[in-house]
Amino acid sequence: MTEQQRPSIAAHAEWLDRTFGRNHELVDAVIREAWAASSPFPIVLDPETRTIDATVAGYVPGDGDLVPSDAWSLTRLIAGGAYPELGIDGSEWHSFVKGLPTDAVLLGRADSTTAAETTVTVTPWQGDALSLYAAENSLRRPLATILERARTLGLPVDPRLDDLPESTDLIRLVIPDAAAHEARSDRVIGTFAVVRAASDLGLTIAAARNQLRDRGLHYDARLNELAADPPTSEELRLASVNGDGMAPWRSAEEQSVASAAIAATDFSVAAPAVLCAWRRLGIGPIDGLVDGSRWRERAFDSVDTLLASQDLDGASPYRVDDVETVPAAHQLDTTIPLPLAQVAILAVSLKEPRRSIEHRLATLGYSVAPRGAATSRSDRIAASRDNDGDLPGHPLDLELSPAVVHVAAHSCTVEPGVTSAMLRRMGYRVAHEGILATLHTRHHDLLWHLIDGPAIEWGRPISPVRVAQLALHLGWSIDRCLDTLAELGFTAADPRRHLPVDRPGDEDAWRALY
Repeated sequence: MTEQQRPSIAAHAEWLDRTFGRNHELVDAVIREAWAASSPFPIVLDPETRTIDATVAGYVPGDGDLVPSDAWSLTRLIAGGAYPELGIDGSEWHSFVKGLPTDAVLLGRADSTTAAETTVTVTPWQGDALSLYAAENSLRRPLATILERARTLGLPVDPRLDDLPESTDLIRLVIPDAAAHEARSDRVIGTFAVVRAASDLGLTIAAARNQLRDRGLHYDARLNELAADPPTSEELRLASVNGDGMAPWRSAEEQSVASAAIAATDFSVAAPAVLCAWRRLGIGPIDGLVDGSRWRERAFDSVDTLLASQDLDGASPYRVDDVETVPAAHQLDTTIPLPLAQVAILAVSLKEPRRSIEHRLATLGYSVAPRGAATSRSDRIAASRDNDGDLPGHPLDLELSPAVVHVAAHSCTVEPGVTSAMLRRMGYRVAHEGILATLHTRHHDLLWHLIDGPAIEWGRPISPVRVAQLALHLGWSIDRCLDTLAELGFTAADPRRHLPVDRPGDEDAWRALY
């Protein structure tokens, strides 16, 4: 396309985003053309009155959203002319990396791509071998090309990745299944994923394992056992949906003691044999079976696992685990009483009497604050960290700041003084200074948008991009946002001080100044 033929509007964000999932190479080619253009290449954002010059900013799916998602995007979009109302001049910013649509894969801003006529779920980059092969699976580009772009974006890259061999059909099959199942972390390939893929491709378990090992991919240790002692035809039969030892296979994540009982009946075997086969093949976690250093020493149920968990959500780490397996930051101090409001939240969630919950907590080593009853919804909202009446609650060992009180007051639609008294009655320590007598309309307006966004990081400053997002949502100046946040007790980073951010990898550089 010649410059004379170029239309005044070159592309629409909505079309670019919609097309990306089906043909990311085409969308990349459009933006690479924009990079090379000698005159503006305007892209219409949302709302349609807003445009950016892709010659300056490039484009990444999501740039058309109402507000930018990160500081690098904010930098590019300001420089490209998208947000004049912020009053930030980006005309002299020339050092930032322009955006490419396929950056959305490395940054986790795309849900999926289409590769070899298959929809591939995107896995955000973490700089390890799993990230590299997941990106290859989404983009189908040489590993060296992916690594070069990751480094350009300032993302972490393990230097050992440069020496890894290209991907294979097996790797592409198991990478999306890297949710670990019963392995130690979500960076581990689940055993059953390898069993299924090897069977589908006609490979031995040992050959499949070697492909993972040669590419620096971590896998569950039981895969070595299966390589030495391959699955039997009976085990594969029990792992298949139709009982024939072939695809379709059972989901590794959605099995339970109940589904094992059903499979046992369907295939005329004993239920323990089904569980034994599933566990050897790495199918799990099996709902109803809980591993842990002490769980096998006493009778327990799902309510006990909930009450014994660090965040009272049923997930590990558990208070009954061996102390040396739990990081110090995750160890519960059982000398600090658990506020009754958190007990009330548990009682509502579990549909059990509060006294029953208190008794169970006591048997697990918790003490409960012996203060007045906390059964109202306002009590539960005030006690919850995300102000939604659900767990987790506020930390028990820290003084609650004025900002916490103001957000709780807004969520409970009461004055801050009422909220302070409520929290103290429930056993929390609350700041005595800096709490407003009343919340005005401007406070409620800002808090509504603040709570509606990403979870508040209590004890940390509001990020520069979050301040800009609030200004755009509210139609306020940056100064008004900063002043109102300060009134509410928040520390906030001024985007005018911390922009430009040249690469996504520099997103958190501003934190070093606070």
